[in-house]
Amino acid sequence: ARETRTLTPERMAWLSFNTLLCAGAVVFAGWFVAALPLQLRNSRREQVAVSVAVKDEPGLDFAPSDLKGDHIEQGLPKPGHTYFYSIGDFGVYGCQNAFERGDLEENGGIGHEACMGHEQEKVAEAMDRLAAFLHPQFVISLGDNFYVRGVTDMKDQQFLESFEAIYDRGALADVPWKILLGDHDHRGNVTALLLHTNRSQRWRLPSLHYRFEVPLPDGSGRNLEVVMADSVCLEGGMEPDLVAKRRFEAEYSEAFVGVAAAQEHWRSLEENFKSTRPAIRIIAAHRPVVSMVNRPRTASEPQVEERLHKMLVAAAADSPVLYMHGHDHAMQLWKDSEAQLTYIGNGVGGMGLHQFLPQSHARARGAEFKWGSNGAYGFAIHELGADALNTYFVAGDAGRVLYATSIPIPSAQPAESLCLTTQRMLCHGP
Repeated sequence: ARETRTLTPERMAWLSFNTLLCAGAVVFAGWFVAALPLQLRNSRREQVAVSVAVKDEPGLDFAPSDLKGDHIEQGLPKPGHTYFYSIGDFGVYGCQNAFERGDLEENGGIGHEACMGHEQEKVAEAMDRLAAFLHPQFVISLGDNFYVRGVTDMKDQQFLESFEAIYDRGALADVPWKILLGDHDHRGNVTALLLHTNRSQRWRLPSLHYRFEVPLPDGSGRNLEVVMADSVCLEGGMEPDLVAKRRFEAEYSEAFVGVAAAQEHWRSLEENFKSTRPAIRIIAAHRPVVSMVNRPRTASEPQVEERLHKMLVAAAADSPVLYMHGHDHAMQLWKDSEAQLTYIGNGVGGMGLHQFLPQSHARARGAEFKWGSNGAYGFAIHELGADALNTYFVAGDAGRVLYATSIPIPSAQPAESLCLTTQRMLCHGP
């Protein structure tokens, strides 16, 4: 016979307790299973952050800084000087958010463990804090504005997450950005990046490559010329077998970075260098011409570097040239002792930092490696005067000047001064 048990109040309480205990265990197990991938992803991000943020590589010998940067840290602009910023490889906040929700690059998403959105915010805060005193005229973007696949269309949330919301702050809010594109930007919708110019108060991308001038602050009529180049487009002009092997080739648009576009870009660069003679010239592009960073290079990159190097040396015969780039995630300074040619690497806006090569690689194409850091995120402040263009490498965590260098601007030749005076009289009268 089957034993019949009476459900006493004590037994009912015991059964209710066990039921709640089992339910709690099920809920906890579900939460743990759901959270485990995020925990593992965050652990991977922390490992990446530790492994890449190595302080200045041991064994590297650095030249002493050309000048002090105390007034920059204190927010004291020099009278009679114009200020502007440059920064590269910064558009990571949306990428970090995607990584944390599991929308990973390897699965067709945009999340990557090296996207350090919190570092991008710190750098933006430092930019804003100093902008309140230095009043920068503009910011030069050195590319990779949106990791890791550019944007999909005009409605892409990365426009807000990784750019507008990050830099819409305080004194930085109204500063225009002169944009150029990197290889990660070219993986997405380039047309949307161009059209964003029409609706943003700070984003300025009139075309893939363009130029503008900044008057020297002495009223002489002489100018700094800034040439904004597109590294990925320039690659399209190399030999077809090399172009076929370039990074992300399958995702690029032929209309923007194919053979015809590349040929036009190279032609416009050559014509510009021959037809203008500014007091000093900046060429900004995403990829380097010389670099101490240890990372893989595609077969087309050295070909572009060599061709650009020859053009830069030729241009430096007339005016000092500063070539600035991102792509390599470290701060770098190179100088060519036989030409008025300086190279600055500044791809430290938010993406995981890179390691350096050994000291034996510290010369390339006639240039000498003067200084570098792969231990800090940050940006560069440029100080334009009548007789020099000074650059300060700034750490984003506290606005510290890590290193500074100066490029002298030669005085105007008598014939040049006469020409400028004549031009002013013709336009404005004596």
